[in-house]
Amino acid sequence: MASKKNKGWRPTTYDQKYIWLAREYLSKCIDELDIVMEKETIVTKTIEWKEFSETKTSKVWLPKVKLPSIEWLCRYIWVARSSVYDWRDKHKAFSDILEEILEEQAERLINMWVSWRYNWTITKLLLIKHWYIEKQELDNKHSWKLDIWNILEEIQWINNKKS
Repeated sequence: MASKKNKGWRPTTYDQKYIWLAREYLSKCIDELDIVMEKETIVTKTIEWKEFSETKTSKVWLPKVKLPSIEWLCRYIWVARSSVYDWRDKHKAFSDILEEILEEQAERLINMWVSWRYNWTITKLLLIKHWYIEKQELDNKHSWKLDIWNILEEIQWINNKKS
């Protein structure tokens, strides 16, 4: 019978195995290419006043994104998100693996957007979670946060200029 705190029958007791399960989850979070559709194109060529037609088939590939996240980790190890956040606060090793997941997520978002594999709007939305903000802000202590959007827009401008 489940305890009062654990009504969903998910484990709430921390165990060292969850670190290994989290590492396994992180190693499986690799994007794959997925065929969306095959497109047929009719190409017509004229050689010496004769017309030739041929059909070419091309495939449209899109990434099947497997971006690591704490929410998907919870589903993978079958533990409630509230338990995972409790463990993060109480166990340094588990906190470190969660930090690795978030670092991998931020790095992939930036790298894949720069290579035009991820959608800009979704990337921007997800990077806000990692403290990347749209504009530079100064508080009373004169500290600043990285203005990633200017950097990314400059990269986009450079890439457009090369094309």
